[in-house]
Amino acid sequence: MMEILRKVYQKDRESFIAACYRELLGREPDPGGMQHHLQLLGGKSKLAIMTALLQSPEAEQLYRSGPPPHTGKKRPSAADLLRKLYTYPDDRYVRGLYEELLCRRPDHKGASHNVRHLQHGASRASIAAQLLHSGEAVELLKAKNGTPIAQKILFDYANRTFYPDYHY
Repeated sequence: MMEILRKVYQKDRESFIAACYRELLGREPDPGGMQHHLQLLGGKSKLAIMTALLQSPEAEQLYRSGPPPHTGKKRPSAADLLRKLYTYPDDRYVRGLYEELLCRRPDHKGASHNVRHLQHGASRASIAAQLLHSGEAVELLKAKNGTPIAQKILFDYANRTFYPDYHY
């Protein structure tokens, strides 16, 4: 999912808003929504727009509707992936978010913290938004290409520490 969101993040104004709607809400933006979010983009960050859509009532309803039917499209959207994650129990949901948004397995402390928040009433979307706002995720969103994401996944798979400032 991070690679999808990274590509959305790299887009300019109208393309960015349209891609956010497609990836996070599974639809094209309506004219009013496009205008509203373009105005917001004048004073808010792209990340703020993404997380506002991610946490919207429309998104919550969509994600809770269950896994999407198999449509035969080439790749799932971010919304499709979130719909699948929403069906999981809290601990597996958090683990899935770490893997999808941070491109790594969760650390025990972070995962436990987020599962406790869910168990005490935090919304699933708020946990996703919190992870998306982390420095770790922001660094991946701002990457000019997908290389840092691929490196992070490979290092996690090999159980090695990834140092983003070191040029491998």
